[in-house]
Amino acid sequence: MSNAWSGDWKARVRERVNRLGFDSLPALASAHPGVPFGQLFRLLRETESPDDTTIGYIQFQALFFEEAEANGRIREAIADTLVRRLRQHLRSGWNRGQRLRERKAEARAKWELPPSRIPKFGVVTDKIWDALRDLNPPDDWCPADCNDPIIQEAFRHAWPEKD
Repeated sequence: MSNAWSGDWKARVRERVNRLGFDSLPALASAHPGVPFGQLFRLLRETESPDDTTIGYIQFQALFFEEAEANGRIREAIADTLVRRLRQHLRSGWNRGQRLRERKAEARAKWELPPSRIPKFGVVTDKIWDALRDLNPPDDWCPADCNDPIIQEAFRHAWPEKD
């Protein structure tokens, strides 16, 4: 059994982030726009020595959202994770490539959300996804980052006034 939850796991995750030269997980993510979360997590795991207690993906994900929320940037963090999923699953574009329906479904289903607040944000992200679909992006559209005008418009339509 893993010891990932033993002791101060947040400190362990932050230590891995510091080893890569960043002061927070959102800063690490910002330095690697569009890179899937799984790859960012692997970067952290690559810093581990044989004596280190491992960290888990869910810890990485939870701390990313916790730090973003502490800085008043939860909306941006959720938009960022959507972009990362779209870039991973729809690289050729919103309506390009084979198995399009399956790849869109996978991007939607695997969109990372704050683990402790999935019930709240799950409803919001359903509305965002519907807004995105209703905006009918160009066939070759795949956002580079969360500042993409189509992403921003979908969030304007669906994000609650108070989060």
